[in-house]
Parts: sequence; C-alpha cells; structure tokens
Amino acid sequence: MNDEEAEEQRELMELNKECRAQNEKEENQEAPNSITGENSFSGSQIEEGFSQESTEAKNAFACHRCGKTFSQKGHLKYHIRIHTGERPYKCPQCEKSFTQKGHLRDHLITHTGERPFTCPLCGKGFMSKGNLNIHIKIHTRERPFTCLECGKTYTCKGHLKEHLGAHTGEKPFTCPQCEKSFTRKGNLNIHMKTHTRERPYTCPQCGKSYTSKGHLKEHIGTHSGERPFACPRCGKCFTRKGSLNIHIKGHTRESPYTCSQCGKCFPTKAHLDSHIRIHTGEKPFTCPQCGKRFTQRGHLKHHIRIHTGERPFSCHLCSKGFTQAQSLKFHLQFHSGERPFGCDECGQKFVLESLLKRHLRTHLNEQPYLCSVCGKSFLFLDYFKQHQKIHSGVKSHVCSECGNSFMRARDLERHERIHTGEKPFKCSHCGKGFTESGNLVKHERVHTGEKLYHCLSCGRSFRQSRSLLAHVEKHCPQVVTVSNLPASVPSNLCDIQINPTMESVQQK
Repeated sequence: MNDEEAEEQRELMELNKECRAQNEKEENQEAPNSITGENSFSGSQIEEGFSQESTEAKNAFACHRCGKTFSQKGHLKYHIRIHTGERPYKCPQCEKSFTQKGHLRDHLITHTGERPFTCPLCGKGFMSKGNLNIHIKIHTRERPFTCLECGKTYTCKGHLKEHLGAHTGEKPFTCPQCEKSFTRKGNLNIHMKTHTRERPYTCPQCGKSYTSKGHLKEHIGTHSGERPFACPRCGKCFTRKGSLNIHIKGHTRESPYTCSQCGKCFPTKAHLDSHIRIHTGEKPFTCPQCGKRFTQRGHLKHHIRIHTGERPFSCHLCSKGFTQAQSLKFHLQFHSGERPFGCDECGQKFVLESLLKRHLRTHLNEQPYLCSVCGKSFLFLDYFKQHQKIHSGVKSHVCSECGNSFMRARDLERHERIHTGEKPFKCSHCGKGFTESGNLVKHERVHTGEKLYHCLSCGRSFRQSRSLLAHVEKHCPQVVTVSNLPASVPSNLCDIQINPTMESVQQK
C-alpha cells in the first residue's frame, strides 16, 4: 500500500498498540495461555530472557538480547517473542498466529466483519475503539506530534518516528531475498509479495488482483469513476488522498526533495528517486518478453500492453481503446473540438500543450538533431530516432499474424487492420469506414465538394494534391504557380520540383 493511502491504517495500528496497554497489564498477570491453557514460557525461560534492574525512579526490565528496556514485566515478555518467533495465539478459522491475545481478538473481528464503533460525525464504522479515536482526529485535525527538524506534524507518535528516519536515512527493515531496505515493516511486507507473487486482493468486477487492500480500493475507483478527494483551491478531484497531497504541493510550490547532482527539486521522494536514474542511467524495470528496460515501473507497465494488446481505456463515443488514461483524455478533446493551446505567432490551436511547444520550434527554424550517417537534420527527437532506424534496419514491431515487421508502432497498427478488417474511421455523411483517418478526410470532400488544390495557370481545382501534380505534369509544362500545395510529392511525380516558399511548381 502506498504511503498516503496507508496513513490512516498505520494510525489505527499505532493507537491500537496504545489502547492495548491496559489489556496487557491485566494479561501480564496471567501465567497460563488463555487460548490453549498452556504456559507460554517456563519460569527458567523467563528468567533467562530478562534481568531486573533497579533505578531511583522505577524498576526497569531489560532484554538481554538487544538491550531494550521496559517498565513492566509483561511488556518484556511480549517483546522476547520477537526474538524467539513464538506466536502462541492461533486463529481457529485461518490458522494465522499472533504474539498477543489482544492481537488475536482484533483479528477475529476481520472474519465476522463486525464494526461496532461508529463515528458520530460521519457514520463510518470501525472494528475497535482505538481505530475510531484515530479516525476522529481527521475531523478535529489534531496533530500533536511535531518533528523538531522540519516542523512537520503527525497524528500519532509512530508516524513521527517513521518520519525521523527520513532525516537520519535509517532503513532498519531489510528484505532477506534482495537486501532492499525500508523505513517501515509494513512496506517490507508488501515488498516481499513481489518475490512470492502473492496477490490476495481481487477485484470482483474484472478479476484483477493486487498485493494490498489499498491498491484494490484504488483500482475499484476506476470502475466507479469515484474521485472523493477534492482540492480545496481549484476543485480538481482525485481517486487517492496521496495524489491530492502531491497536487496541493503544486499550489504551495513545496518541493522539499532536492537532487544533489543538478539541484532540481521535487515534491516527493519517489519523484526524486525516479529523477536520479537520469543521472545514473539505471533502468531497473525489465520487460520479460523483449528485454527492454525502463527507469520507471509505470513505463514498463504501459510498454507490456504493446505485447498483450491490452487497451483498458475506451472512448464512449467511438469505442477506440487506449493503453493509458491520459491518452483517452486527450482523444476526447478531438471529439469536443476543444483546442485550448494557441500559438501567438500564427494563431494555430492545439489540443495539447506539448503539441504547441513542438509547433513553436517551427517558427525558430531550428533543427538540432543531426544524423551522423547521412547529415540530415530534424526538428524533433522522435523524428530523428525514427530516421536512425532506416540506417540500422531495425524493425522491432512484428505482426503476430503474418510475421511482417515494421519500424514504427503506428505502421504495425495500420497493417494489423488488414487482418482484422477494422475500419475505425467512419464517414459522418454515408457511414463508410476507412482504415486511416487521412483517407476519411479525402473521402468527405466528395460529399462537401471541397477542392483545396488549384492550378493558377488554367484555374482548374482538385480534391487531392496528387491529382493537381498529375495535372501539372501533363498539361502545364511551363512554370506554374499553385496554391494550397503541400511540401510532400508523390514518388511517381518526382520530376516535379516544389518550392513551398514561392508556392510554385516547376518542371525540371
């Protein structure tokens, strides 16, 4: 479970420990195990486990293994079980075992689903009074524990203790399989499931499984569309409290995590860790199918969908599927016609801010990406990378039906429609379908009668630039001025030279 979603649960666990203190005092007097009727420790074992030390204020009981001291004999007794691994209290329903009777009692309620303690302010139910008391602090906004280093406040002492580890860098919980360290035992437990591949929490709607209950809860929100966490400043809603907290830092400009190499600041440690991989070149996330490596787990997750063909995000207007929610969001703007980002130079508008930034480079006449093989330069990095594949001959996108390979993913996608017969681009006038959007645009001119391409020598108009170029080749051997002519020339008309600046076509 991520830090933000786990916050309330950790608070509940912390206060549970405090609330059990009184019960433990009573249990300390019990020699026999109240569940099994047997002694947990013999007298000699207990004497071996601790020694009594006298102080001026009180008698302290010290653990002979780690030196930790306790004010009560019973507390030391429970502590020793951490070292011995003894869990004498067993659940009769699932065989799970516990070190303390109170822990077993709390666990049994998870089987019954009973939530007898109800919040008087919002009606939410809880399994224990301690959990309810912690929850009420959400309403009262009480945060009595303050970090002396940075002034950050917390609702319980346990959270403050965990936070102090961020200043000291201490990570006491280490994975025995890969030696990765964590600040909290709960995070280690979740991490261990990546080795065991245990995913006990399953979505009842789609069957997808998760390692923690919090992750499942977040996933269920994608089905319901519920976004319960709203930003008090701008009203934007989120499915997770943690996402809201990160968003709020955008308003406050709070970026407490700084890169030691370049000085760039980030709102969360996770963002900083991801950024540091740019400097180190580390790519710890590897695709099991093709071996491609990524700096972020999310990037790997999206990449794997190329192999599986999974497109979980579908447009409700045209049923087109997408691998990412953000891609669907941008796609919907094409249906709405919304283009909020405008160029101050020429007035052209764009759906995305990134597209506007790319467009602005065309006004600068810069082509910073130079091919070392042929000397050709490019305006954009992605165009440059595609061009390099021409020299390398790498065609990494392979059709699963016929084995035909392509250099670009979109070329493979276009090719696959030959096998599937899919024609996703429909004419709004007659309903005819097309495999490519460009073909649909050309077709719709049949209905509208629009002829964009004009020969200024004889006045004849054409729907397609190809038709105009063919006309020029046959009937106008002299220099002919043409309007609305694009810079691309069909290969079979290569004897026609185009000068987009002069808007003219010349016979070679």
